[in-house]
Amino acid sequence: MRRGPPRGALLLGTGLLAAFAATRLGLLWRFPPFTDEALYAQWAWQGYHVPDDRFISLASGKEPLLPWAAMGWIHLGVAPITAVRLVSVVAGAATVVLVGLIARELMGDRAAWAAAGLAVLLPFFVVHDVVGIYDTLAAALVAAALLLQLRLARRPTLGEALLLGLVFAAGALTKSTTQVAVALLPVGLLLLDWRPDGRLRRVGAWLGAVALALVLGALGASVLRLSEFYDDFRAAEGEITPVHGLGEGLRHLGTWVDRNLATDIDALVDTVVSRVLDQLGVANSLMKRWGDGSGAGGV
Repeated sequence: MRRGPPRGALLLGTGLLAAFAATRLGLLWRFPPFTDEALYAQWAWQGYHVPDDRFISLASGKEPLLPWAAMGWIHLGVAPITAVRLVSVVAGAATVVLVGLIARELMGDRAAWAAAGLAVLLPFFVVHDVVGIYDTLAAALVAAALLLQLRLARRPTLGEALLLGLVFAAGALTKSTTQVAVALLPVGLLLLDWRPDGRLRRVGAWLGAVALALVLGALGASVLRLSEFYDDFRAAEGEITPVHGLGEGLRHLGTWVDRNLATDIDALVDTVVSRVLDQLGVANSLMKRWGDGSGAGGV
């Protein structure tokens, strides 16, 4: 007789699911909309009703997978803004599961539950999972790629190589930052069995699986070339958001950290902390005093 999951694991999983649903659904319709997700929602609505416009995001230098995914929700009768946000919620849920699986692959079950719990409760994830932007979907795809890469290193199989190729392709249709998943390929070598007996065969199998995945990813990316907006996409991509290659990023790593760290910390405090507390109705007298400049009399 086949046993089900242990009771403790079932309780932990149920608790994480409840926490995820409460935090994400608690913000989904309360978090104020902003320009970016409104634009993405417009692309989804336009593409759903006008098939010729399903690559319209390319004209603005953006890949089309997020609007395409939102079209599925629109087909179910969901409003466009909510549709792009639900794509993020689903991607966020996938990220929680994938982070847990990555941790289990590396360090076991306890680490898996701890990692999944952090992904559920960290404020940065809470916000990103309810805002209809590309980053949440990109994070899920990078996590999926890393998990598959680790498993390919342990035991290369055709099925997982094909799945990794599909993930690479989906990443190319989502956001250029997902290319970091390709840069993470050498990480899998840490898990490869380097014992002399059969080492060449194992390394050859891994290289073949990786090559197949990269070819499939490139074929998926070539879908963008089918659109009449592809030339506009290539032109707008660099103008709107300067694109730096992986090599340049590694050569000047300190430069990019210095330029972005202060901005990212400000965004973390403002968007992730204060806005979450505000939308959940949590009183924060310190923020109120600091914000209006009237709190000089003490804390």
